[in-house]
Amino acid sequence: CTSGGTAPASTSRSIVVEWPYEESVGDVFNRKSSSDSSGAQLMLSLPPNTFPPLSTYAFIARVSYSNQPDSAVDMKFDVKFDKYRAPGLSISAPHLSSSSCPLPLRAVALVTWIPASADAIIVFDWSCYRLKEGATVDEQELVSLLVTDKDQATSFLDGCGGEELSQSYTSSIAKENIDVRTIEGDTLSPGVYYFRVTASLQDGPTEISEQATAAKKVTVLSVDQMQYPIIAFSRIPSSASATRTIEAA
Repeated sequence: CTSGGTAPASTSRSIVVEWPYEESVGDVFNRKSSSDSSGAQLMLSLPPNTFPPLSTYAFIARVSYSNQPDSAVDMKFDVKFDKYRAPGLSISAPHLSSSSCPLPLRAVALVTWIPASADAIIVFDWSCYRLKEGATVDEQELVSLLVTDKDQATSFLDGCGGEELSQSYTSSIAKENIDVRTIEGDTLSPGVYYFRVTASLQDGPTEISEQATAAKKVTVLSVDQMQYPIIAFSRIPSSASATRTIEAA
Protein backbone atom coordinates (compact mmCIF):
# COMPACT_ATOMS: atom_id res chain seq x y z
CA CYS A 1 0.00 0.00 0.00
CA THR A 2 1.10 3.55 -0.53
CA SER A 3 -0.01 6.68 1.16
CA GLY A 4 0.17 10.22 0.06
CA GLY A 5 1.16 9.18 -3.45
CA THR A 6 -0.21 7.71 -6.69
CA ALA A 7 -0.51 3.95 -7.15
CA PRO A 8 1.75 2.60 -9.89
CA ALA A 9 0.02 1.69 -13.14
CA SER A 10 -0.48 -2.06 -13.47
CA THR A 11 0.87 -3.81 -16.52
CA SER A 12 -2.00 -5.13 -18.66
CA ARG A 13 -1.48 -8.81 -19.47
CA SER A 14 -4.13 -10.79 -21.40
CA ILE A 15 -4.26 -14.58 -21.30
CA VAL A 16 -3.80 -16.42 -24.58
CA VAL A 17 -4.98 -20.01 -25.00
CA GLU A 18 -3.95 -22.04 -28.05
CA TRP A 19 -5.42 -25.43 -28.94
CA PRO A 20 -3.13 -27.55 -31.12
CA TYR A 21 -4.20 -31.17 -31.50
CA GLU A 22 -2.68 -34.29 -33.03
CA GLU A 23 -3.97 -37.65 -34.18
CA SER A 24 -2.54 -40.77 -32.62
CA VAL A 25 -1.93 -43.58 -35.14
CA GLY A 26 0.14 -46.21 -33.38
CA ASP A 27 3.22 -44.40 -32.13
CA VAL A 28 2.98 -41.67 -34.79
CA PHE A 29 1.36 -38.33 -34.10
CA ASN A 30 0.18 -36.21 -37.02
CA ARG A 31 -0.10 -32.68 -35.72
CA LYS A 32 -2.97 -30.57 -37.00
CA SER A 33 -4.23 -27.12 -36.18
CA SER A 34 -7.14 -24.91 -37.04
CA SER A 35 -7.41 -21.16 -37.46
CA ASP A 36 -10.49 -21.42 -35.27
CA SER A 37 -8.61 -23.17 -32.46
CA SER A 38 -6.00 -20.62 -31.47
CA GLY A 39 -5.97 -17.19 -29.91
CA ALA A 40 -7.46 -15.87 -26.69
CA GLN A 41 -10.03 -18.69 -26.32
CA LEU A 42 -10.79 -20.39 -23.05
CA MET A 43 -13.01 -22.91 -24.87
CA LEU A 44 -12.43 -25.02 -27.99
CA SER A 45 -15.43 -25.32 -30.30
CA LEU A 46 -15.15 -27.20 -33.60
CA PRO A 47 -17.90 -28.07 -36.11
CA PRO A 48 -19.34 -31.60 -36.48
CA ASN A 49 -17.32 -34.11 -38.51
CA THR A 50 -14.03 -32.37 -37.74
CA PHE A 51 -12.79 -35.71 -36.43
CA PRO A 52 -13.50 -39.09 -38.05
CA PRO A 53 -15.13 -41.88 -36.03
CA LEU A 54 -12.92 -44.48 -34.35
CA SER A 55 -9.99 -42.06 -34.12
CA THR A 56 -8.00 -40.81 -31.15
CA TYR A 57 -6.68 -37.27 -30.81
CA ALA A 58 -4.43 -35.64 -28.27
CA PHE A 59 -5.49 -32.09 -27.44
CA ILE A 60 -3.21 -29.52 -25.90
CA ALA A 61 -4.34 -26.44 -24.03
CA ARG A 62 -1.35 -24.07 -24.28
CA VAL A 63 -1.74 -21.11 -21.94
CA SER A 64 0.46 -18.05 -21.76
CA TYR A 65 0.38 -14.33 -21.15
CA SER A 66 0.35 -12.25 -24.29
CA ASN A 67 3.59 -10.53 -23.30
CA GLN A 68 5.30 -13.79 -22.28
CA PRO A 69 4.68 -16.30 -25.09
CA ASP A 70 7.85 -18.24 -24.26
CA SER A 71 6.52 -19.09 -20.81
CA ALA A 72 3.53 -21.10 -22.02
CA VAL A 73 2.21 -23.99 -19.96
CA ASP A 74 0.76 -27.07 -21.73
CA MET A 75 -2.00 -29.36 -20.52
CA LYS A 76 -2.51 -32.46 -22.67
CA PHE A 77 -5.49 -34.82 -22.74
CA ASP A 78 -6.64 -37.60 -25.08
CA VAL A 79 -10.09 -37.91 -26.66
CA LYS A 80 -11.33 -41.07 -28.39
CA PHE A 81 -14.12 -40.58 -30.92
CA ASP A 82 -16.63 -43.42 -31.08
CA LYS A 83 -18.78 -44.61 -33.96
CA TYR A 84 -21.62 -42.52 -35.32
CA ARG A 85 -24.99 -43.17 -33.74
CA ALA A 86 -27.18 -45.76 -35.45
CA PRO A 87 -29.44 -44.60 -38.27
CA GLY A 88 -33.17 -44.57 -37.67
CA LEU A 89 -34.61 -47.80 -39.09
CA SER A 90 -38.10 -49.11 -39.83
CA ILE A 91 -39.39 -52.18 -41.66
CA SER A 92 -42.78 -52.60 -43.30
CA ALA A 93 -44.59 -55.62 -44.72
CA PRO A 94 -48.16 -56.97 -44.82
CA HIS A 95 -49.22 -58.61 -41.55
CA LEU A 96 -50.96 -61.33 -43.55
CA SER A 97 -50.10 -62.87 -46.91
CA SER A 98 -50.99 -65.82 -49.10
CA SER A 99 -48.33 -68.40 -49.89
CA SER A 100 -49.13 -67.96 -53.59
CA CYS A 101 -48.68 -64.18 -53.57
CA PRO A 102 -45.47 -62.11 -53.75
CA LEU A 103 -44.45 -60.72 -50.36
CA PRO A 104 -42.99 -57.17 -50.42
CA LEU A 105 -40.54 -56.10 -47.72
CA ARG A 106 -39.40 -52.51 -47.30
CA ALA A 107 -36.75 -51.08 -44.99
CA VAL A 108 -36.11 -47.36 -44.53
CA ALA A 109 -32.98 -46.02 -42.81
CA LEU A 110 -32.94 -42.34 -41.90
CA VAL A 111 -29.63 -40.51 -41.60
CA THR A 112 -29.82 -37.02 -40.12
CA TRP A 113 -26.13 -36.20 -40.44
CA ILE A 114 -23.52 -36.37 -43.19
CA PRO A 115 -20.50 -38.64 -42.48
CA ALA A 116 -17.04 -37.13 -42.72
CA SER A 117 -15.94 -39.68 -45.34
CA ALA A 118 -17.26 -39.25 -48.87
CA ASP A 119 -16.81 -43.01 -49.36
CA ALA A 120 -19.21 -43.99 -46.56
CA ILE A 121 -22.16 -46.15 -47.54
CA ILE A 122 -25.18 -47.57 -45.75
CA VAL A 123 -25.51 -51.36 -45.64
CA PHE A 124 -28.73 -53.33 -45.13
CA ASP A 125 -28.65 -56.99 -44.06
CA TRP A 126 -31.78 -59.14 -43.99
CA SER A 127 -32.62 -62.38 -42.19
CA CYS A 128 -35.69 -64.60 -42.49
CA TYR A 129 -36.96 -66.98 -39.78
CA ARG A 130 -39.91 -69.36 -39.43
CA LEU A 131 -41.57 -70.07 -36.08
CA LYS A 132 -40.83 -73.65 -34.98
CA GLU A 133 -43.72 -76.06 -34.83
CA GLY A 134 -45.04 -76.29 -31.27
CA ALA A 135 -43.01 -73.31 -30.02
CA THR A 136 -44.62 -71.80 -26.92
CA VAL A 137 -43.85 -68.11 -27.07
CA ASP A 138 -45.75 -64.87 -27.42
CA GLU A 139 -45.50 -64.34 -31.17
CA GLN A 140 -45.66 -60.54 -30.95
CA GLU A 141 -43.11 -60.29 -28.13
CA LEU A 142 -40.80 -62.37 -30.29
CA VAL A 143 -40.57 -59.38 -32.67
CA SER A 144 -39.07 -57.24 -29.91
CA LEU A 145 -36.82 -60.07 -28.78
CA LEU A 146 -35.37 -60.38 -32.29
CA VAL A 147 -34.23 -56.78 -31.96
CA THR A 148 -32.88 -56.90 -28.40
CA ASP A 149 -31.63 -60.49 -28.04
CA LYS A 150 -31.26 -62.33 -31.33
CA ASP A 151 -29.68 -65.45 -29.80
CA GLN A 152 -32.58 -66.01 -27.41
CA ALA A 153 -35.16 -65.27 -30.10
CA THR A 154 -33.71 -67.72 -32.61
CA SER A 155 -34.09 -70.57 -30.11
CA PHE A 156 -37.80 -70.47 -31.08
CA LEU A 157 -37.11 -70.08 -34.80
CA ASP A 158 -35.78 -71.93 -37.80
CA GLY A 159 -33.97 -70.21 -40.64
CA CYS A 160 -35.73 -69.88 -43.97
CA GLY A 161 -33.68 -69.49 -47.14
CA GLY A 162 -34.53 -67.15 -49.92
CA GLU A 163 -32.07 -65.85 -52.46
CA GLU A 164 -33.79 -62.46 -52.32
CA LEU A 165 -32.58 -61.96 -48.74
CA SER A 166 -29.14 -63.57 -48.96
CA GLN A 167 -27.29 -60.55 -50.35
CA SER A 168 -26.55 -57.30 -48.54
CA TYR A 169 -27.74 -54.08 -50.14
CA THR A 170 -25.53 -51.01 -50.14
CA SER A 171 -26.14 -47.45 -51.24
CA SER A 172 -24.52 -44.06 -50.99
CA ILE A 173 -25.65 -41.98 -48.04
CA ALA A 174 -28.88 -40.04 -48.39
CA LYS A 175 -31.31 -38.66 -45.84
CA GLU A 176 -33.77 -41.48 -46.61
CA ASN A 177 -32.23 -44.78 -47.68
CA ILE A 178 -34.66 -47.46 -48.89
CA ASP A 179 -34.13 -51.17 -49.52
CA VAL A 180 -37.03 -53.06 -51.07
CA ARG A 181 -37.10 -56.86 -51.38
CA THR A 182 -39.78 -59.10 -52.86
CA ILE A 183 -40.20 -62.78 -52.06
CA GLU A 184 -41.98 -64.35 -55.00
CA GLY A 185 -45.20 -66.34 -54.58
CA ASP A 186 -44.94 -70.07 -53.81
CA THR A 187 -41.57 -69.50 -52.12
CA LEU A 188 -42.74 -69.60 -48.49
CA SER A 189 -44.92 -72.40 -47.16
CA PRO A 190 -47.77 -71.54 -44.78
CA GLY A 191 -46.56 -70.54 -41.32
CA VAL A 192 -45.50 -67.63 -39.11
CA TYR A 193 -42.43 -65.79 -40.37
CA TYR A 194 -40.17 -63.14 -38.90
CA PHE A 195 -38.03 -60.79 -40.94
CA ARG A 196 -35.09 -58.99 -39.34
CA VAL A 197 -33.07 -56.21 -40.95
CA THR A 198 -30.03 -54.30 -39.77
CA ALA A 199 -28.56 -51.08 -41.13
CA SER A 200 -25.24 -49.41 -40.45
CA LEU A 201 -22.75 -47.04 -42.05
CA GLN A 202 -19.52 -48.47 -43.43
CA ASP A 203 -16.35 -46.91 -44.79
CA GLY A 204 -14.56 -49.62 -46.73
CA PRO A 205 -14.45 -52.71 -44.50
CA THR A 206 -14.94 -50.67 -41.31
CA GLU A 207 -18.32 -50.20 -39.67
CA ILE A 208 -18.37 -46.55 -38.60
CA SER A 209 -21.81 -46.36 -36.97
CA GLU A 210 -23.72 -48.31 -34.39
CA GLN A 211 -26.05 -50.88 -35.91
CA ALA A 212 -29.80 -50.33 -36.08
CA THR A 213 -32.16 -53.31 -36.01
CA ALA A 214 -35.84 -53.76 -36.85
CA ALA A 215 -38.09 -56.81 -37.16
CA LYS A 216 -41.52 -57.70 -38.52
CA LYS A 217 -43.90 -60.65 -38.16
CA VAL A 218 -45.81 -61.94 -41.20
CA THR A 219 -48.35 -64.78 -41.19
CA VAL A 220 -48.43 -66.73 -44.45
CA LEU A 221 -51.62 -68.67 -45.16
CA SER A 222 -52.29 -71.34 -47.77
CA VAL A 223 -54.62 -70.63 -50.66
CA ASP A 224 -57.23 -72.99 -49.13
CA GLN A 225 -57.26 -70.92 -45.93
CA MET A 226 -58.18 -67.77 -47.78
CA GLN A 227 -61.92 -67.12 -47.38
CA TYR A 228 -61.70 -63.53 -48.61
CA PRO A 229 -59.23 -61.30 -50.43
CA ILE A 230 -56.31 -60.20 -48.30
CA ILE A 231 -56.24 -56.47 -47.78
CA ALA A 232 -53.25 -55.06 -45.94
CA PHE A 233 -51.45 -51.77 -45.99
CA SER A 234 -47.69 -52.24 -45.84
CA ARG A 235 -46.86 -48.69 -44.81
CA ILE A 236 -49.02 -45.84 -43.59
CA PRO A 237 -47.10 -43.09 -41.77
CA SER A 238 -48.62 -41.94 -38.49
CA SER A 239 -47.47 -38.38 -39.18
CA ALA A 240 -46.12 -36.50 -42.19
CA SER A 241 -45.09 -33.08 -43.35
CA ALA A 242 -47.70 -31.03 -45.21
CA THR A 243 -45.25 -30.80 -48.13
CA ARG A 244 -44.45 -34.52 -48.31
CA THR A 245 -46.18 -37.09 -50.51
CA ILE A 246 -47.89 -39.80 -48.48
CA GLU A 247 -47.50 -43.32 -49.85
CA ALA A 248 -49.51 -46.41 -48.97
CA ALA A 249 -49.28 -49.83 -50.58
